[in-house]
Amino acid sequence: MTIKTKITATITILLLFVSVQSMSARNKFHAGISMGGVMPIAEFGSNNPLSIASGFAKPGFTMNFDGDYFFHNRLAISARFHFGQTTTDNEATYQWLQNVTSDYIDNNNDSLRNNIGNWYWSSPLLGVKVNYPIVLNKIYIDGGIFSGLNISHPSSQNLRAINKVTKKETYSQNNTNTIYSLPLMIDTGIRVLLNPKMQIKAQASYYRAKSNNEHYIYTISPGSSNIEKLETFKVKNTIETLNITLGLIYVL
Repeated sequence: MTIKTKITATITILLLFVSVQSMSARNKFHAGISMGGVMPIAEFGSNNPLSIASGFAKPGFTMNFDGDYFFHNRLAISARFHFGQTTTDNEATYQWLQNVTSDYIDNNNDSLRNNIGNWYWSSPLLGVKVNYPIVLNKIYIDGGIFSGLNISHPSSQNLRAINKVTKKETYSQNNTNTIYSLPLMIDTGIRVLLNPKMQIKAQASYYRAKSNNEHYIYTISPGSSNIEKLETFKVKNTIETLNITLGLIYVL
């Protein structure tokens, strides 16, 4: 059974299990906003210029918008919009670009220029939240699992080599078109009720989504617009982060 199938089956079973109790539940809508820091982990946070899977991502920023429907006192259906952004280790990325393009550049005669950008992704998500009271009607432990659609824009990794003698230009760049994939997000946190209408929450989340793209190496001769393709290969990046956020929840 694949991870995608397990996520879908788990959410479906939970919903079916508690649906019989929904008639006695107090129907409540919660709207929340939270923000905080992103810590890239695994290959996504690696700065190894010899690894094709390195993401070269550095710590960044995240924001979540949540809408929860409590059809049971301990369970809620939750819709979330998740946004994440990280900066990039420019030096390590530049070294990686030089490594993958080494067969096509002349270190003695080529003038090298680079353009390296940040990672961005957003995700509309649907999931289930559970809670357990530490102090009834005051402090709760929350947990959640989500999936949906990951919409990512990989870090631009571009190298331009201009030969001083022939004026021939060699380009090494990745495809930064929008990439779509199936994500997984898992939460745990502590929620404190300030009053009947407002709550605060500290939360830790794990997020994972594929963001594969293709890298192109090609040349353009002086006075010509014709592109000579030299090499194309797939880069298998995976966005993988730990997120720490603090937010407010409004009971509608």
